[in-house]
Amino acid sequence: MPLWSFSSGGVPGASGKTLDVAKRQVARVVGAADKPDEVGATEAIEAAIDEMNRVRWESHTVRGSDITIVDGTGLALPAEGAEGFYTLPQPFKAPLSLTLAGALVGGDTRTLSYIPRATWDGIRSGTSLGGTYFYTNFNLGLSGKVQLLDMPTAAGTMEIRYYRPIAVPQQGTDILDVLAGPQQQALLAKATFYVALWRGLRSERVAQLDGVAQRLLKMAMGDDVSQESVVQTIPYEVWARRTTNLNSTWPYIDGGSWW
Repeated sequence: MPLWSFSSGGVPGASGKTLDVAKRQVARVVGAADKPDEVGATEAIEAAIDEMNRVRWESHTVRGSDITIVDGTGLALPAEGAEGFYTLPQPFKAPLSLTLAGALVGGDTRTLSYIPRATWDGIRSGTSLGGTYFYTNFNLGLSGKVQLLDMPTAAGTMEIRYYRPIAVPQQGTDILDVLAGPQQQALLAKATFYVALWRGLRSERVAQLDGVAQRLLKMAMGDDVSQESVVQTIPYEVWARRTTNLNSTWPYIDGGSWW
């Protein structure tokens, strides 16, 4: 099972609001707190979660169970490890970090760099880099595959950390899968906006509710460290190996060394 980034004894700062309570709160905007299902409160909350899931929330990061890495030589798809492909945990939104350990990195550890497949094809140009330094992933909904590049040719393990989506509550007693504070407030404000829009409230009131929801979403994102810009670089040790078939689209400087 995945090891959630939150403590096993409960999520510090997590929402304590159930779906039933949230529905009644959302339905108040049209005076229907006693009959929230009739005004689409559940659907509004689901729509708000869908919108919030466009963000990669640091509060929803996971350390997954370690994945066993095998020598992919001679394996053919769909076998696990063939061409460096491994199954992603579920539910999966986006990668955070992948770290290799074991014989394939000389008994040490190595954190891989993400690279789009098109960029990888240009870098590699048919030449092995002499090790596994990169990865790319292929999402299929909330699951998919990760491909290690170059394909591992020795055994080891892979630690994976990733972003998961905000879960959609299924039962009235389910707790909202968000943090208390701006994140929860943004979710409820957006759901309230949807109910007001769908039930035909005055356009001025709908616009006001939308403005409140957007402001709260920005506050929640501001509190979330995953929204900070991160500069990704190509490991120098990779470029140090590139002595043949150099790709002219990448800068070649310092009298012959890659940067």
